[in-house]
Amino acid sequence: MTDTTEADTNAADNNAVFDVLAEAGIHTVTVAFDGYGDSGQIEGIDAFNAENNPVALPDNRPVRFQGQETRLREAIETLAYAYLEATHGGWEDNEGAYGTFVFTVSGRTIALEHNERFTDVAIHNHVF
Repeated sequence: MTDTTEADTNAADNNAVFDVLAEAGIHTVTVAFDGYGDSGQIEGIDAFNAENNPVALPDNRPVRFQGQETRLREAIETLAYAYLEATHGGWEDNEGAYGTFVFTVSGRTIALEHNERFTDVAIHNHVF
């Protein structure tokens, strides 16, 4: 797959998800993730209306995603994992990382806040 074809496929998949969210009156979706010790997972997916009140994700509506029909929640998770791998491959390794995706339906944007964990060492040598 060429970069252009892959970008077109990603745009089509994003649009399919945003179309279903818009039809359901959802304004924003947040996706929390956390990983460490060589495993990571989506911690939660929350949907909000224009007044920022929590609403149910319309999982009964199918999404045409990656060439097949799938549940909305699965499509959102797949997008999140794909963007994590594309931008921060190995995010779940060692001390890992955590963060949040924000899907803004009106602007059809997906923003990622990625927080890496790390271990630091301070070495001090003294001769007296």
